[in-house]
Amino acid sequence: MLSKSIGPGRSVSIARGLRYGKSLRESDVIHYSNCWEDAEVLLAALDPRPEGSYLSIASAGDNTLSLLTRNPASVLAVDFSAPQISCLEIRMAAFRALSYRELLAFLGVLPSDSRGPLYARLRPFLSPPTRSYWDRHGRLLEGGLIHCGRLERYFRIFRSVVLPLLLSKGAIDELLDRKSAEERADFYDREVRQGRLAALVNLFFNGKVMGLLGRNRHLFRYAEEGIAKSLPARIRRGLVDAPVHGNPYLEYLLCGNYRRSLPHYLQESSYDAIRKNIGRISLFHGDLRDALCDHGPRTFDGFNLSDIFEALSVEEYRSLRERVIERANPGARLAYWNMQVPREPEEHGRTRASLCRELIRSLHASDRVFFYRSLLIEEVA
Repeated sequence: MLSKSIGPGRSVSIARGLRYGKSLRESDVIHYSNCWEDAEVLLAALDPRPEGSYLSIASAGDNTLSLLTRNPASVLAVDFSAPQISCLEIRMAAFRALSYRELLAFLGVLPSDSRGPLYARLRPFLSPPTRSYWDRHGRLLEGGLIHCGRLERYFRIFRSVVLPLLLSKGAIDELLDRKSAEERADFYDREVRQGRLAALVNLFFNGKVMGLLGRNRHLFRYAEEGIAKSLPARIRRGLVDAPVHGNPYLEYLLCGNYRRSLPHYLQESSYDAIRKNIGRISLFHGDLRDALCDHGPRTFDGFNLSDIFEALSVEEYRSLRERVIERANPGARLAYWNMQVPREPEEHGRTRASLCRELIRSLHASDRVFFYRSLLIEEVA
């Protein structure tokens, strides 16, 4: 079970957090303890219909849970990582067993010294593999579930080492205030030191450092260009072109928690619908191709594919995409993101799906997770 919990205000030190992360076997590592794709964009992209059937990459679980707010008949959550499945399953248990404020406290949005007793209430709702995982790694829950991922620890280092060289605490508070587009541009030109930003981004967000401390290394296999080269322009787009006020992803990145806003699945208006529909999620531990095989001939009305295609070769991407389209109902949509590796359908390829270009343009411009190079939305004829 858990020892006495640590609230967000008494966060584990970077050194201790990294040591603990390294002490885990690779098969036990949680790569993401939050979903880093904008749920509002995903919902607008898929436009889920009531009583529809959907497939969603589980990741940390956030966006899979958000789909439940549209009252689907079923959601198949798929992930090749057992710890990521465990992240979703314990969130599902928390929606079943906890009140709204208890949910926020257990996950780490609110301070709490009661995460041990809260976890004890969740254990009966967990499958044996997930219960065993959290019993073995209860320390990950001590500081709150949303703070225990490998990528989140990477962001913690960024906030401690890099961010103070770019923005003061007062400037961060000012940045998150409501502003017009002109005021955001003025703030960026006044506060962000361009030369220093480029140098620090090149140092901290290069592939080697991110592979060592942040993202899955296998995601960089097919990257021809490092993210550091294009990231300054993406940062400017995220801070100037789109509203910053009310962006929970930026708040977490800069402040280490959700301060003024919450991601879609944690908003109070989402709680009742998710709780009511939680039984409509089924979990599949394995890769997407195996999930489609094991659930044949089931078809789906939409697919949240996260950024899974970046880890595949062009040939593997095309083959798996076609397999997905084969299992799509007419009018179904596929939504997926590219961060570094361009994975887009062939312009003149033989396929039943076509790109929703106008929708892509409008949603990518409003995407609050600014570090993706592109958003792809396809609709099946």
